[in-house]
Amino acid sequence: MKKIGVAALAVCFELVAPFALRAGDAAGPHSGFFLSGYYSSLGGPIFRAPSGSEEVAISGSSGKPGFMGGYELNWEKFGCAARVSYFQAGFANFVAPQMPGSPYPTYVKYDMPKLSFIFLDLIAQWFPMDGGFLGIYGLLGMGMGSESYTLSGSDFAEWNGAKSRTEFDYSYGIGLRIAPVRFLSIYGEVRFVPGDTSFDLDYLYSDATYDYFRVAGSSTPHTTTIFMAGLAVNF
Repeated sequence: MKKIGVAALAVCFELVAPFALRAGDAAGPHSGFFLSGYYSSLGGPIFRAPSGSEEVAISGSSGKPGFMGGYELNWEKFGCAARVSYFQAGFANFVAPQMPGSPYPTYVKYDMPKLSFIFLDLIAQWFPMDGGFLGIYGLLGMGMGSESYTLSGSDFAEWNGAKSRTEFDYSYGIGLRIAPVRFLSIYGEVRFVPGDTSFDLDYLYSDATYDYFRVAGSSTPHTTTIFMAGLAVNF
């Protein structure tokens, strides 16, 4: 019986060791392609005002699952990676000033407002523990941001209707990853997408269809914040 027990333990060790003994693996953190599933939440969205020359920043957040992929190259203590990330979120219909800078603004309706971002992320990471069990990383993302909505209630007929715009955006952030096994990582990160100088809007109330906002004060620099948590598998 002892021999059988020892043999069973040896078999279990041979099966589990390649995955469980990440810490102490002489090869260090795994390098190669990876795919990731995640859940992201966008907070503080920014939308272009009807005139096109002003932006408004509303309160609120919206989340959605997604996928991304990339390649990482790691050494014992440091690593780098490149990946393509995509975020998309829809927000509640809202009512806001047509021209936020006007002292007597007309209010317009934004229906089906959506934001999306696609970035090429460049990542630098540091592994403070042997074997790369824990990783801390910073990222810089460059890409495009898009918004869309349907506008109604404007004093100018040409400002009403379906609207969309796409422009260059960049982002930066920090993250933490934990790799309980060699080919699997759990991570969380926060990134910031700077906008133009925007008018902050105060939430007033909601009815069955819209959230209502008013201008909070003078325009200020504003950023959209993206929180993300996910699971990555390396190949």
